Amino acid sequence: MILMSENKAVGMLAELLALECGYDPAKAKQIRMAAILHDCGKMHIPEEIQNKPEKLTDYEFEIMKTHTMFGFNMLSNLAGEVGKMAQISALYHHEYWNGHGYWGVPGYALPRYVGIVSLCDVLVALLNNRIYKPS
Repeated sequence: MILMSENKAVGMLAELLALECGYDPAKAKQIRMAAILHDCGKMHIPEEIQNKPEKLTDYEFEIMKTHTMFGFNMLSNLAGEVGKMAQISALYHHEYWNGHGYWGVPGYALPRYVGIVSLCDVLVALLNNRIYKPS
């Protein structure tokens, strides 16, 4: 059995949800492509933090949060609409509607596609095992 990567799953779900939310197929495809890249900044986070089975310390959590800034910076040279969407999704995919996310930006102040990427990221995380939690 071939399992797709979690980022690809986030992208496919984001495209489907975007279509359900009324986006046209071309924009939904752009959202899928941007969503696939949303966690690219995690390559800068030490594996011992990413794979820690226990709860992260406050210091480790602050390090983990930086994956969004790393992703934003990594994607800053991508051209076009998809590049901009990927960059914004990478930076803000851990924001909450009420402003209690990583950077304190309320979700309603962000483009709707960021919320779509966020929701799909959470769904995929809930459906997959992690070293620190079962699916």
